[in-house]
Amino acid sequence: MRIVLALFFACLLWMSFQKREPIKAFLARELSALIDPIETLDQASFLAELTSRANAASETSKKTPLALTASTDLQFWLSQRSINGQLGDLSAITSAIKDTMPTFAEVEAIEFKARRQTELLDEFTRWIHTRPPGLTHLATFLIRTPDEDRVKGITIACRKLPRFTPTLLNSDHAEFFSTCAFCEDEHPVSVERNPLGRFLHCPSCSRNYGILFQDLEGRYHHANQFLTGFEPPSFVPRADPDDLDGRHFEMTTIWKAVVDHCRYETDILGLAGQGEQWQFASQTHAYANGDCEDTSILLVDWLIARGFDARVALGWAQTAGGETTGHAWAVCRIGREEFILESTPHYYDPQGPPTNAEIGNLYLPYALLNRGTTYFRRTEGWTPTYYSSHDWEAITTPPLSPEEIPKIAETAGSVATAHRWIHGRLHFNDLSR
Repeated sequence: MRIVLALFFACLLWMSFQKREPIKAFLARELSALIDPIETLDQASFLAELTSRANAASETSKKTPLALTASTDLQFWLSQRSINGQLGDLSAITSAIKDTMPTFAEVEAIEFKARRQTELLDEFTRWIHTRPPGLTHLATFLIRTPDEDRVKGITIACRKLPRFTPTLLNSDHAEFFSTCAFCEDEHPVSVERNPLGRFLHCPSCSRNYGILFQDLEGRYHHANQFLTGFEPPSFVPRADPDDLDGRHFEMTTIWKAVVDHCRYETDILGLAGQGEQWQFASQTHAYANGDCEDTSILLVDWLIARGFDARVALGWAQTAGGETTGHAWAVCRIGREEFILESTPHYYDPQGPPTNAEIGNLYLPYALLNRGTTYFRRTEGWTPTYYSSHDWEAITTPPLSPEEIPKIAETAGSVATAHRWIHGRLHFNDLSR
C-alpha cells in the first residue's frame, strides 16, 4: 500500500512539474475538475442561446429592440480559422471578415474567458447591449484554453447589408450588397443620385453594370424595365419580314406616328438636378407628351412588338449648333442597315430616318436598352455600331410583373377609348361612335 501511495504522489509531482505550476494549485484544479466537470462545448447551442438572450433582453431595455440572427455562414468561417490557428488577433479577424465577406459591415469582435459557458453568455449579452443600433447578425466560437481550466469565447457582431433591389432605393436603406454582372465581384455599393440616373458601379473592374430611373410615382426600376411590351392599337400595315422595303416603310410609318402624336416636354425634375422621371410607353401614348427618353421608349416598344430589332440608346449627341448634350434616341436594324430614329423636334428629320453610317459620328451611346436586356459598351472607343457583340455586352434584367406596371398600361390600349394610329397620322376619334 505504501508503495502505491508513493507512486501516486510521485505521479502528481511529475504532472505538476510538467505543467510548471505549484503542487497546491495543481491539486486544487484537479480536485475542482472532479467535483465540477468541464462542460462539453456545443457551438451551435451556445450561438442559439446567446442570440435568444440578446433579443429577449433588448425588448425590456430603453434602446431600440434588436432583431439579431445567428449567422451560420460566419460561424463556419470562424471554425475554419480555428482549424488554421487564426483566432488569436481580433483586429485581424474583423479585417479578414470585411475582406472575404463584404456583405458584412460594421464588424465588431470581443472575447471573454470563463469557467462556465453560462458566465460567457452573461458577459456577451451585456457587451452586445453596449453596441450601437443596427446590428443584424451574430456568430460565436468557443475554445478550450491550453490548461483545460477555462473556456475562451469569441463573439462577432455585425450588420449585414441587404442585397440590392430597385425597391430598396425607395426605403431608408443607403448601403447595399451587390454582385457585379461582369466580373462577379461581391461588394458593398452605395447608389448615388445623378441627374442622368443612378448607376451600379463595380470597384473591382471599374464598370457600370446597372442603370436605374424613377417612374412618375417615384419608384425606381432598371432602365430596360420601362419597356413593357406596349403596342398602341393601329392600322399600320404589317410588312412581310423578308420584304426589306416594306419593313422600312412600316418602321418609318410608326416613327412618324410617334413624332406626330407626342409633344416634346422637358423633364422639370431632371433640369433641377433631382434625377429624371421616366414614363412607360402607355403613359407617353395616353398623355401625348414626353421628353427624349419617353418618346424613344414608346417608339422602341412599338417596334419590338412588330418584330423589329430596336433599342433605346442613352448617351450624348451633338446638336445642330455643335453642342454636345445628354440624350436618348432609338435605333433599329433592318437587314444590314442600322437606322437612327429621332423622336424629338431638336433632332427630327422629316425626310426620313438617316442610317448610322451617315450620321453615327454625331452620337456617343454608353448604354442600349431593349426588353429584358441592358447593353453596356465593352470598349473605351466608340465604333459606330449598335449591334456588334464585340462592342456591347448584355446584362439581363427580368421584366416587371403586371402588378408593377402603372394601371394606365392596362387601359391605354383599349380600342374603345385610346387614340388610333392610322398610317402615321393620329385621328382622335372615339371608335365607339
